[in-house]
Amino acid sequence: MLDNEIQQFLLHAFMGLSFAFLVCTLAIFYHNRKMEFLLYALFLLSVNSYFGFFSAFVKTWLPDVPMANYVVIQNMAQVATNLCYLLFSRYYLNTKEVYPKFHRVLNTVAVGLAVFMVVYLIWWGFGASLTTQRQLMDVQRLVMALFVIFSTFYLLRHKENNFVYVILGAAFLFTAGAVTTWITYDLVWMVVGSGFENFVFSYGLGYKIKKLNDEKLIAERDAIQNQMNSLRAQMNPHFIFNSLNSILGFILKGDKKESIRYLSNFSDLLRKILNTSENGSISLEQEISLLKLYLELESLRFNKNFDYSIEVDKKLDIHNLEIPVLLIQPYIENSIIHGLAPKTIGTKKIRIAFNDSGDFINCIIEDSGIGRAAAQELKRKKKIYHKSKGMSITQKRIALMNRQNLKGNSLVDIEDLFDSEGEPAGTKVSLRIYKPHLN
Repeated sequence: MLDNEIQQFLLHAFMGLSFAFLVCTLAIFYHNRKMEFLLYALFLLSVNSYFGFFSAFVKTWLPDVPMANYVVIQNMAQVATNLCYLLFSRYYLNTKEVYPKFHRVLNTVAVGLAVFMVVYLIWWGFGASLTTQRQLMDVQRLVMALFVIFSTFYLLRHKENNFVYVILGAAFLFTAGAVTTWITYDLVWMVVGSGFENFVFSYGLGYKIKKLNDEKLIAERDAIQNQMNSLRAQMNPHFIFNSLNSILGFILKGDKKESIRYLSNFSDLLRKILNTSENGSISLEQEISLLKLYLELESLRFNKNFDYSIEVDKKLDIHNLEIPVLLIQPYIENSIIHGLAPKTIGTKKIRIAFNDSGDFINCIIEDSGIGRAAAQELKRKKKIYHKSKGMSITQKRIALMNRQNLKGNSLVDIEDLFDSEGEPAGTKVSLRIYKPHLN
């Protein structure tokens, strides 16, 4: 048996750590409002109250009352510890949903402990002897021991997750310490057992927080993916509708040869769009192929009155890099419709460049159109106040992409271009896209 000074040192070290755990647990409960954290804090409070009666320091602060009163308070602290342990296990394991049969047994035992505390205090109030009090406590300990044995076999047999090991492991460590103390009459073993029990519970709560956060991230990722699919489903019809309008306008001009060529290109484009309609992302090579077809169609539509070029950085592995399908097209469409089409003087050019930038692809869309200010003024004169649906959907898609990516956000920067005399000379769109590789 250790001497009294070492016992007191270990006891006070344990109580100090338990109090620190208690404060931290209450702080966590304040933020997440999960009942298992509050009940664990109450469990720690009960444990500290129980061991406090063995502390020489605490005893100096206790009122001078008969020893029988100490025994009563100490016994009630022990029962309260067991009750908090049961209620903590109930919420930690979510027994109501995961183990409904065990939940009913656990509730019965918890109610029994609460009733026992009331009966014990009433009996003590009527002058029950210390021997009777010990007998009552022995009955309570026997019931708890049987319940722990039953719980161990039941939970191991019906285990749904690893949380079970936390509860059973902590119970085993405390029981081992308590039994050793009972055999050796050395309180230190119970203190050590309780200390390990607290560490296991603290680890278990941390593990549960991690699991809950992981589940939340998975659920959020799935929700974001569903939103992305919904927005992409809106994007494809919008793209096809604009192309059909282009075909109609071209056919109305009566040029049969060019109409057939236009329809052939459009059918090819439509086939490729439909082939990628189930994918959130496609290879950069496929996206460039789609953009070339789209630019060819728009060039035909506007009688080839603008030039276009697509430049690709040789450092980019276009076959294995993926990009969200039809993410860039709305910006090109916007440049052609609102920048180049209204222009009546000078050359009309649009340049698309894909550059490597570490974890990102930098896509530059540069046109020599009339510029944003002139385009807005033109819209005002024509009383066009609605926002491009394609642009609106794309902005939402980028926002959702940013929520999924933890390494950096995709960004869009739009700037006006000016010539040497300070006159508007077009618009430049810089789109930074995170580049995960295809599986």
